[in-house]
Amino acid sequence: MKQYKQLLQDIIDRGVWKEARQGIRCLSLFAYPIEFNLQDGFPLLTMKKMFFKTIVKEWLWMFKGNTDASGLIENNVNVWNGDVYSKYKFQMQKWLTDDDMHNFMQWSDLDENDAIAIENIYSKEEFIDLLKKDRTVREFWGKRIAPYGHNFRNWGIDPRSHGTGIDQISNIIKAIKDNPYDRRHIISGWDPSTVYDFYLPQCHSLMIQFNCRPMNFMDRQHAYGNMNIEQKSALNMEALFDKEGVPKFYLDMFTYQRSCDTPLGVPFNIVQAGLMLSIFAQQTNMVPGKVTYVFGDVHIYENQLESVKEFLKREPKQLPLLALRKKDKIDHYDAEDFEILNYDPHPKFDFILTT
Repeated sequence: MKQYKQLLQDIIDRGVWKEARQGIRCLSLFAYPIEFNLQDGFPLLTMKKMFFKTIVKEWLWMFKGNTDASGLIENNVNVWNGDVYSKYKFQMQKWLTDDDMHNFMQWSDLDENDAIAIENIYSKEEFIDLLKKDRTVREFWGKRIAPYGHNFRNWGIDPRSHGTGIDQISNIIKAIKDNPYDRRHIISGWDPSTVYDFYLPQCHSLMIQFNCRPMNFMDRQHAYGNMNIEQKSALNMEALFDKEGVPKFYLDMFTYQRSCDTPLGVPFNIVQAGLMLSIFAQQTNMVPGKVTYVFGDVHIYENQLESVKEFLKREPKQLPLLALRKKDKIDHYDAEDFEILNYDPHPKFDFILTT
């Protein structure tokens, strides 16, 4: 994506140095918008090889209401392992220095019998190896790592409770079907009442709004595809389109993200916005259209800067296509329902993860 390459370059050219919470400086810009149209291709980065199925599995984990990292780790999705280790290290240091076990047990919704008795703090490598081998460790330290699933599917209740909150995903899909022109097709991802009940607050999908854009006759004819039909008047063709269930709308999406690790996280986030729009469009019988993505704080950490400069020597290639298997209900999707076609990226390129 040319927009992504330009974003990295703009941070280097115009960014200001700021201190980050991790104790390292970063180059930062604020309030940066990009737009991409799914009719031009699926926004999977081509400047390096992206592991598409990993991105899909993480997105479905959020989309289906999950908040604990243990399920991801068991499915060999390791994108949250560094954050789980940071949580472990932070809490272990507090236990060893501040005798804060009781407070953390209350936060964890566990008692001391559930705690993992560890006298010394493991290294990151040792801990991640233990995460993968020991289910008890995964479930204890992976608990409530991030609020995305809770806010999407169970908004408005205490995440420790077993009650039922607001299912924003299902509600908005129904609302789009019932009243396409409504201007209240909004999903909220920032809940001040529960933000500190999770290890990390929500970064992306803080506000999502959908817009239904009418398709003209030529748009609908294109959506109808390459079926063999007789040439008829436009009026009769419109009636045929309606009979055959040809979409009447493009579905567009606006989304806001507060904090953006631009070399590492943003390519994931852009793909997941494309996945969300594709799923919503399929479930509402619309055609996925434009995504307007507004980033709050976009940054490059100091220890990533030289790698980014090297990365920018690469040129984007043609975007691939997404093939999405039809499902009757949103909770029925799994990773095998998503297939990327014609993906020809540059080789893998690694950046440092700062947690």
